[in-house]
Amino acid sequence: MYKSPLNSTDDRFWIADEHGGSPFEHRDTWKILIIDGNPEVHAVIRTGLINVKFDEKPLCFFNTASEKEAKQLLLEQPDVALIVLGRGEESIGVELRLLRYIRQELNNSHVRIILLSPHSECEPEEKMIVEYDINAYMTAQELTSQKLFSTLYGALRSYRDIMTIELNRKGMEKIIEASGSIFKLQSMRTFASGILTQLTALMRLNKNALYCRFSGFAAMKNQHDFYILAATGDFSQLVDQPVQKVLSLSVRASLEQAVIEKRSLCLGNRYVGYFQSLSGTENVVYLEGAHLWNEWERNWVELFCSNVGIAFDNISLNDEIEATQREIIFTLGGMVEARSKETGHHVKRVAECSSLLARLYGLSSEEAELLRLASPMHDVGKVAVEDAILNKPGRLTREEFNMMKSHTVHGFEMLCHSKRKILQTAAWIALQHHEKFNGQGYPYGLRGDKIHIHARITAVADVFDALSNDRCYRPAWPMEKVVDLFCRERGEHFDPDLVELLIGNLDRFIGIQKAFPDG
Repeated sequence: MYKSPLNSTDDRFWIADEHGGSPFEHRDTWKILIIDGNPEVHAVIRTGLINVKFDEKPLCFFNTASEKEAKQLLLEQPDVALIVLGRGEESIGVELRLLRYIRQELNNSHVRIILLSPHSECEPEEKMIVEYDINAYMTAQELTSQKLFSTLYGALRSYRDIMTIELNRKGMEKIIEASGSIFKLQSMRTFASGILTQLTALMRLNKNALYCRFSGFAAMKNQHDFYILAATGDFSQLVDQPVQKVLSLSVRASLEQAVIEKRSLCLGNRYVGYFQSLSGTENVVYLEGAHLWNEWERNWVELFCSNVGIAFDNISLNDEIEATQREIIFTLGGMVEARSKETGHHVKRVAECSSLLARLYGLSSEEAELLRLASPMHDVGKVAVEDAILNKPGRLTREEFNMMKSHTVHGFEMLCHSKRKILQTAAWIALQHHEKFNGQGYPYGLRGDKIHIHARITAVADVFDALSNDRCYRPAWPMEKVVDLFCRERGEHFDPDLVELLIGNLDRFIGIQKAFPDG
């Protein structure tokens, strides 16, 4: 690569009007690569186009006489819009290798190519023009300002239109991909986080947005205020906080405008998405940092968000169904509790302790939530046990105890026919929660990891809560005595790893006891 004969201190000189800088600082330009062995060609082209802009964007020139350096430049600058490629009798081999490299090896079908010949005798063959998609052909004698301008303008307009089509193709692909992803998300919180991720990815399709730092959040309205479900960037520390208390006045004003007008808004570098579910729940998504919102970008976002609105409705309906399921499960568990005269919140405490223990053990948040919903059904089989046995204040006889033990099988039989995952999980918990780690439990004397982890967890939670609270046949044990029993039964009655987790996090389990007191 040679030095420019005009005024460059860098081999890769450029033109971007009077603002100065470098091509790496001024990214929003039309990049033009000139490959020619004649320094005068570079000088003439630069001089003839020194003040030219296209679509309000200046030109940025890269100059080289080397095939190797031209290839390296094309790797470093994949968004070159136009190549002016010099040709002559002595450079035909270089010219063909570069054309093959651009169109075949780089698979770059977007960049426009102008062939420049020293005289008319070097005019390219028709086959070359078609095969390598040559945009124009000029001779050295045609390098006038007017000819340069008209040829360059036509080539850049062609490149712009090709890239617009390509960008919109990618936009549609991203919308289809994003819509498919968000429809798979089942919880409102993960759904909200997914919307932020997909919207940010959609905005980054615009190369200018690649250098933006995006910040945003998704919020849902409860009875009184919007609260933040998920957030990113500058808002990432505000999850679960009410909007009115933690957001700036200007951000709140943008949200209020969208809510009042009940529509999504593009406000400078801010986007506010507004969604109202069929049940009337209001949700907003806020994103800032995208600086040049053009018509196509707004169309992408609006199309994507129309799918988001449908997904919000689906997840809201799913949440309502799950809330109904939870209510039924806790009601059934409470009925068993009430029948056995164990007043209070035993099943709620067992549910919360089971969920906490599951997370501490390393189960996923989804599985911990499943356990929280299913574990309240652990004693549902007691509905088949006589009241006289269920509420006997003294010690049970052998025959009575055998009848009491049958509640595990009865519970399993009541639940096992359901195809719902919650009830399937509850069935196995009901069946196995009285099995012991050493194989001395009932109903089948299972040992170790032959007992399902859900049942092992529920067993620890159930016994911990039962001993820590009053029962009809005895008062609550002191916590020291409860801990002593679990230490003795580590590896005997209970999974030793779960006992370690219980004792190591005792304050958190005691906190659950205090949160749901009997009375």
